[in-house]
Amino acid sequence: AIIAVWSEMHRPAPVTAYEAMVRGIVFFIESLLLTVGGVRLRHATWEAARSEEWFRKLYETSGEGIWIADETGRINYANPRIESIVGCEAGSLEGRNIEDFFFPEDVPAERIRFQNRRSGSREQYDRRLRRSDGSEAWVLTCSSAYDTGKKREPSVLSMMTDITERKKAEQSLRVSERRFRSLFENVLEGVYQTTPEGKILSANPVLLRMLGLQSEADLDNVDIASD
Repeated sequence: AIIAVWSEMHRPAPVTAYEAMVRGIVFFIESLLLTVGGVRLRHATWEAARSEEWFRKLYETSGEGIWIADETGRINYANPRIESIVGCEAGSLEGRNIEDFFFPEDVPAERIRFQNRRSGSREQYDRRLRRSDGSEAWVLTCSSAYDTGKKREPSVLSMMTDITERKKAEQSLRVSERRFRSLFENVLEGVYQTTPEGKILSANPVLLRMLGLQSEADLDNVDIASD
């Protein structure tokens, strides 16, 4: 009897046709919103995954060497190109510190650059790296802060173009210029260079003595064609 009384007291009130229609519309709208929200969420997740995959493929097939170092300088990502530049096996750079690939005398300057990059400044400069066999590798580097999207200190992304051969050519040219200058200044004959019109551009010390001049500045008044 008690149960019967309790059931009678808590029996839901009859639902009118209008209320049933309103409830049905609300239920339909809520279901639609949940469905749309789920589709959008799945679409956003898919787009994010596709974007990450696209950038990873871009990095891995890039002709430039790329590494991403965290706030301590530890390499979190390195693409195949930078591994070939420093002469390391594929996948062996991740987890190592970037200072492992600098010459000791370059470390202080590189530390300052690294902190400047993390503070938000960007820079493009020539950098010398130490290969695994101890030899030099020169790269044109563009570095900037890199936001990983996680709650942590900003990382530094560096993109590096191998310019080792260009540096070797420049060094060879400087050596050649020094040798030429030494020969030019120490040969026993008077040597000079002129424009096609005969104006002297440069002369060695022997020629200056031969002409009784004190310095190359005095050559401004000398015209080989007439004098």
